[in-house]
Order: sequence, then structure tokens, then C-alpha cells
Amino acid sequence: MKLTTEQGQEIEFREQDIITFHDGIFGFSYLKRFVLVREEEIEPFIWLLGIDEPYCALPVLNPRPYFADYPSSFDPTTIARLGLDSLDEALLLVVALVPPAGLGITVNLLAPIVINHHTMIGAQIILSNSHYQAKEPLPLAATMP
Repeated sequence: MKLTTEQGQEIEFREQDIITFHDGIFGFSYLKRFVLVREEEIEPFIWLLGIDEPYCALPVLNPRPYFADYPSSFDPTTIARLGLDSLDEALLLVVALVPPAGLGITVNLLAPIVINHHTMIGAQIILSNSHYQAKEPLPLAATMP
């Protein structure tokens, strides 16, 4: 399958790469299907790209290398809803906010994205009773090149 981004870039993906968010993600509840697009130039970031609206491309990353104390468990209802036995089976991502200059990057640790990589079902959840913020500064070592 192929889609063309707003910038004219053609992205190829397989049907089994599609991640379905039954409830959408915050700010884009009407978008249900996404694909992860890796580009070596922006690692450790990955694009979460909306299939039905390819202008919707969110930079995401795995928070654990940068936030050692990030929760290792979530509400059991969320885990069960995604068909997971434990969070260890999931792909955990957070949305990044990257300013134009690439400095002062923040990540949303309050609302992580959890994906069952076996079923390709995902959900964005809000951590209740959490000290994490929606705009948590990302350590300088993790900024884009």
C-alpha cells in the first residue's frame, strides 16, 4: 500500500503495519488508522502518520531510555482492553513537541500511546494521579540532529 504525505513524500507500508486506534488519539479522534514511519535522519523519533489524513504526522518516541522512572504499569483495564497480559508486551510511545529550531523539545508523558504490536490495536491513555506533565522537557541528549 502507498500514501503520499503533504510534503509529496511517497510512503509504502503493508496492511499488517496499520495500527488501529478505535477511539482515535487526542486532537484527532476522527482518525483511526495510523502507521509508524522510521527515518534514520530523525532518530530516536518516529513519525505516527495518519493513513486517512497523511497531513497528520506526529513525532513520537520511546520514553524509557530518557525517563528511567517512567511508569512500568498502567491501569489493568487499559491493558486488558488492548488484549495485553502485561505492559511488557506493548510498544510504548509519547508524542513530542519539536520547536522549529529543534531546541527545547518536550514530550507528553501524561498521555502515552500504548500499542499491542501483535494485534496492532492502540490507545492513547491519560495517567491519573501522575506527577508527569503534558510538556515534560526531553533531556538535551535526545534532541534531533
